[in-house]
Amino acid sequence: MREVGELKPLGAIGFAATASGDLERARRTGEELLELGARTSNSRASILGHLSLALRHSLAGEHRRAVEEAGRGRAAALDTTYRALAGVYHGLTLAFAQRWDEAAAVAAEMRPALEPLGMAQPLFWLRYLEAVAALARGEPTRGMAALEALQ
Repeated sequence: MREVGELKPLGAIGFAATASGDLERARRTGEELLELGARTSNSRASILGHLSLALRHSLAGEHRRAVEEAGRGRAAALDTTYRALAGVYHGLTLAFAQRWDEAAAVAAEMRPALEPLGMAQPLFWLRYLEAVAALARGEPTRGMAALEALQ
């Protein structure tokens, strides 16, 4: 039985398993994180479980499932840091599913709350999502200007 102190290492294992192509281990790790979150009422464990599964589903080409998992992770977020992480994952899964308007909407919703906090990494990815969504929607001038502004 896993303990709460193991949630970040488990999240890292899930990410690494997915990145290395071990989608079965990634699934098991995501489910283990969800179980840990349910057993301990730890929202961060639940979020990491949902996001681990979302990444796993995305790389397996299961885009509908990925978007649903990332959405559940976002809904479970109780603090700003994990809300930012979940928002980025949700936006990315929507982009992988080529649901550009929804990806841009997630980014537009999240950015105003994060900008005053100076959360550089989530803000970078949210701005990137907006730029890529603009390109995909046939707005090359806006999309390229947004990409150039990311430097």
